[in-house]
Amino acid sequence: MRPVRPIALLAVAVALLGAACGGGTTPPAAVVNGVEITQQAVVDELEAIGANEAYLQGYEEQVAAVVGAEEGTFDSAFVNETLALQVQYQLVLNAVDERGIASDEGCRQAARDQAISRLGPLSPTGDGAAIFEAFDAEYRETLVTREAAVLALQGDLVGRPCVDPDAVEAYYEENREQFEVETACTSHILLASEAEAEDVAGLLEDGADFAETAQARSTDPSAAENGGDLGCLTQADGIVPEFLEAAFTQPVGEVGPPVQTEFGFHLILVSSREVPTFEEIEEQVAQALADEVQAAFGTFFQGEVDAAVIDIDDRYGTWNPTNGSIDRPAIEATGDPTTVPVAPAG
Repeated sequence: MRPVRPIALLAVAVALLGAACGGGTTPPAAVVNGVEITQQAVVDELEAIGANEAYLQGYEEQVAAVVGAEEGTFDSAFVNETLALQVQYQLVLNAVDERGIASDEGCRQAARDQAISRLGPLSPTGDGAAIFEAFDAEYRETLVTREAAVLALQGDLVGRPCVDPDAVEAYYEENREQFEVETACTSHILLASEAEAEDVAGLLEDGADFAETAQARSTDPSAAENGGDLGCLTQADGIVPEFLEAAFTQPVGEVGPPVQTEFGFHLILVSSREVPTFEEIEEQVAQALADEVQAAFGTFFQGEVDAAVIDIDDRYGTWNPTNGSIDRPAIEATGDPTTVPVAPAG
C-alpha cells in the first residue's frame, strides 16, 4: 500500500484546503470516525477561496483548474480535493484532541508564517502574505488552526514543543556522532608507474607547483581542468581504501609518498583535515531534524488513515485510503461533468 501524502508535504495551495465543521440538516459530505463534515463546510470553503482573486489566479496558473466551465461552478477535481483535505485535517484535529495537545501563541504564529510561506509560489512576486490577507478573517483563522494542529502534532510525536528555537542545536548535541564526521580535502597526481611517481615527487620537492604539475603529468583525465583537486572526502565515501587511509593519516600540507591503488600510483596532498563545527553544518542538521519529524508524522498519519472509518457522500465519490483522496469526479450537477456548482443538490 502506498503511503498517504502527509499534510505538511502537500502542494502549497492544496495544503490550504479542508476543515471540519458540525452537523447539518442535509446528509454530511463526509464522516470521519464519527465526526461530520457538513455540505455547508465545503460550500463555505469554496466561497472563501472563490472570493480571493489572487489565489484563484495563482492556483490556476501554477497548479490546476479551480473554477468550472460555467459561471458559478467549481472544477469537480478541485471540489474533491477540497473535501479530501478536510478529511485529512479532521484526522489531525482528532489526534490533537485525543493526545491533549495545546497550541500556544508561539505555535499559532509559526503556523501563520507557514501558511503564508505555502502561498508564496502562487504570487508572481512571491508575496504569500498578500494572498493570505486577501482571505476573509474567518478563513485565515481556519488556515492558521490547521497549520498549528499539524505543527503541534509533529512536535508531540518527537517529544518536542511546537516551536523550539533551540531544537536544531539540541538535535545536534543528541546526534553528534552522526554529524561530527571528519573530512579530508585532497588533491592528487596519478601516474602509471612507481618510477614516474618518484620522478614527479622530486619535482614537487624542488618547488614545482602541485596543481600545475597535476595538469601536465597526471593521467587522471579531470586533472587538466581541476589541477588534481578531489574536494573533501569522508571515511564513508566510496574511495579505494589505500587512498582513503593516506588521506586520513598523512601530514596535512605535505605530499606523501606514492600510494599504489588499482588505478596506478598517487601522489596525494592533503590541504586540510577537520571536523565541521555546528555553525558550518547548521542547515544540514536542521534538514536532518525536519526529515526525522516528517518521517514520524508520515508514519503516524498513515496509521491514522488505515485505522479510520471514513464515509464520503457518494455524490462526491469514494474515499481512497491509499493516497488520501476521493476517487472519481464530484457530483455531476451541471451539463458539464467537469464542473459542479458551489454545493451539490440536497
